[in-house]
Amino acid sequence: MDEGELLSTDAARRSLGVPLEVFNALLNSGLLGYWDRGQVPKVAVEHYRRFGTQWRPELGRRDFPGDKILPAYPSAAPGSYTFVELAPYPFENAPTDKGWLAQFYIRPNPFFWPDPGATALIGPIGLKLTGPVHVARAALPTTLYPDPTGSFAMVMVVSDGGWTLPTPGAFECAYDVASPILDELSVEHDQPLPVAQTVIVGIPSGIVAVFRPRPTMEATITPTDAVPPAPPEELREATALYRQGISTSNPFHSFLALWKAYENACAERGAWRRRHKKADTFDSSQAAWGSEAKVLLALQALVLVEGEGRGRGQRARALQNAQLCCQAAR
Repeated sequence: MDEGELLSTDAARRSLGVPLEVFNALLNSGLLGYWDRGQVPKVAVEHYRRFGTQWRPELGRRDFPGDKILPAYPSAAPGSYTFVELAPYPFENAPTDKGWLAQFYIRPNPFFWPDPGATALIGPIGLKLTGPVHVARAALPTTLYPDPTGSFAMVMVVSDGGWTLPTPGAFECAYDVASPILDELSVEHDQPLPVAQTVIVGIPSGIVAVFRPRPTMEATITPTDAVPPAPPEELREATALYRQGISTSNPFHSFLALWKAYENACAERGAWRRRHKKADTFDSSQAAWGSEAKVLLALQALVLVEGEGRGRGQRARALQNAQLCCQAAR
């Protein structure tokens, strides 16, 4: 390991002024970059002190481990998320975590497995920081950090103990603290502040929990496929909202967009029933498809009817059917 001046782990911990358990978490999670033989690069310690993470380009990009990528289960709802645990430098016998630190990145950090499908800004954030900013009176210790260019890049929330990984409780607790701060900053300074990536580190184990979307099912369009310029008129609003719902990394935006798609589908379904004065049953095995038949097929799938709307598995299947039938309706 040749990264300039090296510090012993004891000297690095004293320099940062953190408890041993927190320092172990920083080492084992990679928040101090690469280290070996009880030595830590001094530049890594300085980066963490200034930025709360590592932005050093020489570290390269850490790709998401292939064996950790979740398969696209047919029953998984589009846009649904789950937690995946990673242990970059695992203990032989990982201790029970007593706390956690959560990092919400505005700028994706290539060293901490960014989500390639996340909503993120390409350019630098317009909000600048002259250095780490501690948020006074936050419910938990919270700090805003810049990147090396001085742009706001990450907010870190540290627990006061009592939560362990990989339960979503740590994420929910940290998000409840960080989200209102980001909301206020966005309003006060008129800045878009999307959360592009979330990392939660257990203390003292250093095990990292990453909030990841389930990969989507692959589909192929061939040159002979007919690609219509737009969905049927009756489906335009529902399909537009559906695309918005599964194309964002913000779970609240996703929920609201899919719910509005549901409401629109309900309205269109009711209008069809009143117009035709009959139930909207449709046999999808019919050979001839008119525009009304395509609308019915999509609406039947989009609407989460009473029986399908209850229970996670049933709701996931209904949403998956909605995606497939929207594709068929096009």
